[in-house]
Parts: sequence; C-alpha cells; structure tokens
Amino acid sequence: MVNSRSDNWPTLAEVEDYAAEIESSVDPERFYDYYSKRNWSSKGGPIADWKAVLKSWEKYEKPKKYGKVKVHIDRQITIDKDKLQRICKVFNLGPEDIGEETYRVLFRD
Repeated sequence: MVNSRSDNWPTLAEVEDYAAEIESSVDPERFYDYYSKRNWSSKGGPIADWKAVLKSWEKYEKPKKYGKVKVHIDRQITIDKDKLQRICKVFNLGPEDIGEETYRVLFRD
C-alpha cells in the first residue's frame, strides 16, 4: 500500500496527548476539527509540522471563563499594600502563591 499524506495526519488522541504534554491552553478538539476540515493544509499548502502549528495557536487562543488559564506577566506592576492584601484575601492566596517575603510584609502583625 502506498503511503498517503493522510497517514501522516494526527489523530484526535495524538493532538490531545501532545496538548496535555506541553500543557497547552489550546482546545485540542477545536484545533483538530479546524485542520481536519482543511485536510491539514494552511495557506494553500500541506502542514509539515502540526505540533508547531498547535504551539503557535496559543498566541491566538482566547481565555475561557472556565478551565485552566495560563497567565504570563511580562512587566512589573505597582500596587498599594491595602489593595494587594484584599486581593490575597479574596483569592485565598498564601505565601506559596505570592512568595514568603511578600506575604510577611503584607501580613505581619
């Protein structure tokens, strides 16, 4: 039997496994459905590396109101002590979440 291009396309299970392995925020089923409907091609040509394409989707994936959300902070922010204390109390953040030193400064008696 001749090896067809479709033999190289991933299964949904492979996409799910890879997304879990790299802790991707991309919905594997949505990704799989999108490219399956397009015969695993993009911009008129076949996709050579679907794993790289999945990783690039993370830039465009919209955060959901449920499930796992990745947060990336790429700059420092300034916040007053009272506001930070309230945030910590509302979200039940402890020293393991904000750092021991920061926690001591905020909540020392």
